[in-house]
Amino acid sequence: MIVSYSTTPKYAQGYFAHLRACLGLKDGFVYPKNISFESEHILTLTPEDIVLYFNLKVFGITDHDKDCTPKLGRSSSLLYYKKAISFFMPNKLLGWNVQSSSGNPTKSVLVNNIINKVKKMEVRKQGKESQARRPLTIDEFKYTIRKLKAGDDDVWRFALLALCSFQFHLIARIDDTCQFMMNELVVHDLFPFALRGRILF
Repeated sequence: MIVSYSTTPKYAQGYFAHLRACLGLKDGFVYPKNISFESEHILTLTPEDIVLYFNLKVFGITDHDKDCTPKLGRSSSLLYYKKAISFFMPNKLLGWNVQSSSGNPTKSVLVNNIINKVKKMEVRKQGKESQARRPLTIDEFKYTIRKLKAGDDDVWRFALLALCSFQFHLIARIDDTCQFMMNELVVHDLFPFALRGRILF
């Protein structure tokens, strides 16, 4: 069987780049995007080759010492690379057999150990910061307000500042706040010191 970028299903074409890079690191050659690999070539990959590739991706060097920290990638990235390379393995459903050096090398103890090592470093705050989306903290919001107030542009100083402040008081998302109509903002019936409003969708 021959594997190439063009023969890979569209949903998995992003995986091919990692197979190409991993084999290229093993062979000491930069393979072009349109390269084709035979199954026999892919079967030459070993857990050690994959670990070297993982090291390069997260540590920046193939052979790191105990003082190195994974500043270039996270364990979630390594899990993705593992999935990507495993996709092209002829024996991807088999575990790695150390004695016969056969099976799927991405399912080996060595590969899982490097992923677990990076996870431990992340827990100890020694790894790369997470890029996952999270709620805005109060300190980040205050910083945003200060920057808007200090701006030279009137749109930033007044319009965006008012929008962010209004969003904060509504405890709403920015897209909900933008749909608010000014004629819906009136003095509260029971509390004259407060305003009452309604967001229309």
